[in-house]
Amino acid sequence: MNISLLEKFCDNNDIAVTTFQKAAEMLNDPDFITMGLAYKGVAIYTPKGNHKSIVYDESMSEEEKYFTFAHEIAHHALEHMTGRTNKRDAAEIEADVFASILMALSVFMEMTV
Repeated sequence: MNISLLEKFCDNNDIAVTTFQKAAEMLNDPDFITMGLAYKGVAIYTPKGNHKSIVYDESMSEEEKYFTFAHEIAHHALEHMTGRTNKRDAAEIEADVFASILMALSVFMEMTV
């Protein structure tokens, strides 16, 4: 799977990408890193205006990283910019389906090259 294509998409769409670990260092907040490692995932958020970020755990495998990037990009593409009401609401399921399709297409493309 080519994570660089997803990173390029983020760059082209002004979505900042960093790790929980780097964000915690920048914020100098040890609780932030604990929260990030506990969820072992990513978060997309809009703290000010249209600023968007993806923050992920650097210990993720490449497959986990690809899926979670694709999942968070789905929230952006599908305009899921509101807070969620529960962990498995419709927006989360839509983002998982979107990410699964991107991941499958990526694997298929690698098989055909």
